[in-house]
Amino acid sequence: MKKFFLFVFIIIFFSTASYARRTGCEGDCENGTGIWTYTDQTVYKGEWLNSKKHGKGIETWPNGYIYEGDFFDSQWQGDGTLTFPDGSKYIGQWVEDNMNGQGTFTLADGTIRKGIWKNGVLVESN
Repeated sequence: MKKFFLFVFIIIFFSTASYARRTGCEGDCENGTGIWTYTDQTVYKGEWLNSKKHGKGIETWPNGYIYEGDFFDSQWQGDGTLTFPDGSKYIGQWVEDNMNGQGTFTLADGTIRKGIWKNGVLVESN
């Protein structure tokens, strides 16, 4: 009887552990549309090309960050919106995962910073 309970405990433990660490693709994460869940529970839902995030997509992190916009070669590139856990938001252009180009950053307190950004820094206000 002890072996039976031990067997049941082991099955429940491993099935729960494997579910908690579930990772991988639902859909077509090579050349199509799919949802990839990473081991840290970050989720990307969107378009793929040659197994890289490419096209339109949404990336969400368990800590509350959300990026929605264009991806190129698995990087934020083009137009996109990054929402921060505190409610701050950047809407604008991205190059290689950085705010680059025209964009508007709205802080949680309502302060707005608008202009040209280079590598995440506002270099010209408008």
